[in-house]
Amino acid sequence: MMLMTWHDGDGLNDDDDDMATTISTMTMMTWHATKAMMKPVATINHDSKIDWLELNPRASHLLYRDKKRQLHLFNIVTQERVSLLNYCSYVQWVPDSDVIVAQVKE
Repeated sequence: MMLMTWHDGDGLNDDDDDMATTISTMTMMTWHATKAMMKPVATINHDSKIDWLELNPRASHLLYRDKKRQLHLFNIVTQERVSLLNYCSYVQWVPDSDVIVAQVKE
């Protein structure tokens, strides 16, 4: 199990400012984002194992890549997932921004 924690003080949930939020991966295929008071924020199911995941600085988007090297972006606020690339060899968030840098092997 992998855990990621961030503090939500960006105004997305004004009543829960500065509450710690945790993302835990269960068997690397299902994730639960949970507030410190243990109320679920999101559950994401995926059909392939995940080899990399990271939140953006505002903790509103989760970027992840699976073992097939497919890159996905999950919007935690709207609960929508978008497939970005079919084969991604490198990816990261640009520090202190909502910009992604990714490389396709070609």
